[in-house]
This record gives sequence, C-alpha cells and structure tokens, in this order.
Amino acid sequence: MLRIILTVALLFVLSTLALAQSVTESTIPFQGKLTSATGTALTGSYDFRFSLFTDATSSDQGWTSDHSAVTVQNGFYSVRLGSLV
Repeated sequence: MLRIILTVALLFVLSTLALAQSVTESTIPFQGKLTSATGTALTGSYDFRFSLFTDATSSDQGWTSDHSAVTVQNGFYSVRLGSLV
C-alpha cells in the first residue's frame, strides 16, 4: 500500500513539473549588447522591437515582440521573448 501511495505522489510531482516546464518554455530568454554606431556600450532605458520575418528577402513580419523601457547597463540587456510584459 505504501508503494502505491509513493508511486502516485511521484507521478503527481512529475506531472506538475512537466506542466510548469511547458508553461516556462513558451518564452525564450534573450540577451544582447547595445552599442552606439562607434561601438560605445550604452546605458539607459530603451524600447525594443524584436521581429521574425517570413523569409530572408521579405518585409512581412511573421512575428513581433515589443519591450518597453528595457534596462541597459554597460550595453548589456536581457528580455524574455514571447512574454506579455
């Protein structure tokens, strides 16, 4: 009987972890470096738009993700693409 209870508890934990992972994987972490035209690392708050295009020569955006007021420190920033914030 104890074995059945432990098996059910383990299956519950594993299914909960699988569900949490599937929710987490709906976004993609992205890090980058922002510099001026002369290569100087920038610091401040910037608005970004990330886009994927339908093909290499098209101007049709198949997907976009806007991020407002992204903090950039010494050129470095981090966003989660696909997030709603």
